[in-house]
Amino acid sequence: MKDQEVLIKLKRKYSKDEYVASLLKEISELKITNGKLDSEVAHLESENIKLKEQAKQAKGYKNNLSQLSEQYKALKADYRQLKELTNQ
Repeated sequence: MKDQEVLIKLKRKYSKDEYVASLLKEISELKITNGKLDSEVAHLESENIKLKEQAKQAKGYKNNLSQLSEQYKALKADYRQLKELTNQ
């Protein structure tokens, strides 16, 4: 009997007020969902900006490391030359 009751309710005609109320409820729910999605987009954009800044810093660190490596190689070569001069 329950299945028949459900089918009867599904087939019934809704009044204009019921239909409008249903649509307003759905609109309200969609606005909430849209607000949540807007918030998530804003959060992800913020995270993206942070990650770009971190990537920029990492690139700067890499450049600094490369320069320090070159300086180290030059100092090491100078040290070897000095060591050879003092051993003679």
